[in-house]
Amino acid sequence: MTSEEKKIIASDLRGEEVSAPVNAEPAGVEPVKKPEDKELNQLKQKLQAQAEEIRKLQDCLLREQAEAENFRKRLQKEKTELVKFAVEGLISDLLPVMDDFERAIIAADSSHDPETLQAGVKLIFNQLQNVLNRAGLERVDALGEAFDPNKHEAVRMIESREHDDSIVLEELRKGYTLNKRILRPSMVAVSKRKAGAACKNKNRDN
Repeated sequence: MTSEEKKIIASDLRGEEVSAPVNAEPAGVEPVKKPEDKELNQLKQKLQAQAEEIRKLQDCLLREQAEAENFRKRLQKEKTELVKFAVEGLISDLLPVMDDFERAIIAADSSHDPETLQAGVKLIFNQLQNVLNRAGLERVDALGEAFDPNKHEAVRMIESREHDDSIVLEELRKGYTLNKRILRPSMVAVSKRKAGAACKNKNRDN
């Protein structure tokens, strides 16, 4: 029992009239919601909806990140496998050459004919060269060529009266390209024109 109801009962006992409170609500009737309460509920609903949308976006982002990571790992694995077996065909082509070398070594132990052994080694060398050429290996031209730092490595100079400067006169180690790209430059000796040679040529011209 509320305090107001107690007052009414007490007044009835005393025979007094008590006016009902102005703001009193009838018993069992819910108070009327104010406009502010309605706006607050709407705002709460919007916030809940936005929170749910954010949660869904976060879940989607996590899934996308997981898929991207799996894709990266798969690519890395495929790349590793590709590098590991990239020379499989070349090695397969080299196996017969290795077999021939092995047979030549066995034959050298029992053979006393150096010319036959030399011919066999040359044959195997040509076989090896053909295999490497099919794989894209080519020899760099050097002798008689003008020195090119992109494909030649000069290790010494040779004075010459018969050649201009920087002409390759000796090839100390062969150079190679692989699919048109320098794999190893040629190690060469290049010419250096003697000063006296230039003077003699001028005297002849005069």
